[in-house]
Amino acid sequence: MAAKTITTRLEIEKKCKGSVRYSTVDKQNEKALLTIYVLNDTVHKLGNPDAIDVSLSVASTSASKKS
Repeated sequence: MAAKTITTRLEIEKKCKGSVRYSTVDKQNEKALLTIYVLNDTVHKLGNPDAIDVSLSVASTSASKKS
């Protein structure tokens, strides 16, 4: 089965003491769909971006597999 890939933009939700929380939000339901915490050292290495683009690949979409 071919991998399924989605790309989304995560924007700063909150700056914490040791990290920055980037999230993407479903505007209809106002729920965070994806949240990533990035450590401050990495945020600084990336140039303190206000948003990051993330790609996710899913190899299998089946929720449960029998072994």
